[in-house]
Amino acid sequence: MMKSAAPRLQGALIGRGFSRGFMSRAGPRSRGRGLRRSAIWTGSGSSRQRQRSRGPGSTPTPLPCSRAIRGWILSRFVEICTRPESHRALVELAARSGVHVLCQKPSAAVRSDLEAIIRACDSSGIRLMFHENWRFRSCRALRAEISAGRIGRPIRLRIARRDTRALREGGYDDQPYFRTLPRLTPLEMGCHLVDTARFLIGEVETVSAALGKFGSPSIGEDVATFSLQFAGGCLSRPGVLRLVITPGVR
Repeated sequence: MMKSAAPRLQGALIGRGFSRGFMSRAGPRSRGRGLRRSAIWTGSGSSRQRQRSRGPGSTPTPLPCSRAIRGWILSRFVEICTRPESHRALVELAARSGVHVLCQKPSAAVRSDLEAIIRACDSSGIRLMFHENWRFRSCRALRAEISAGRIGRPIRLRIARRDTRALREGGYDDQPYFRTLPRLTPLEMGCHLVDTARFLIGEVETVSAALGKFGSPSIGEDVATFSLQFAGGCLSRPGVLRLVITPGVR
């Protein structure tokens, strides 16, 4: 007796920013596992249109806004790749439609929006996930060593990140809103490091941060040092430095 094929998992992609490219390229590789991305809604400028993807290399066809919500309801999940200030409204719309959510980081611009996002998904019984994929890079092997007990009990973890985009001409062209994003370093990169620390060590009990600004073309901070204490007693000090040209210094 032949087994029936598993139902195809259909999803929608919301947004047209830098991260959308990664999600679009992942789609074709996932089709063999039963994943189909049904639509792209750009929501940019005054045109506000959705686009249907007809396959790798094809030209998306615009769809009228009146059909946008219908596409959400037909989808099993939605990927949100927009600016953080739009996340709350989009997640709440997905929750009302009963659609699972995969949302780009940072989760929200303010704490009250994040709490509202969690409440909306909890009350609707949908799954809420955030893109924090740095934990799945080179840290998996280290996590396996820790889990196996081969390096003993971790008592201190240090993670450092250097970013040179501010030194390069056009370094922020791929993500131009970085130039005007307050709390740039904690929101854009700091959350990656904190999440990676959680992946390696466990849940965090306390967290604090010291921030500094010295010469970046953006309005956000150039330097951030985080202090984490974990439930098991381990301490960690992840740090982010955006290399910048300080005015008046050669």
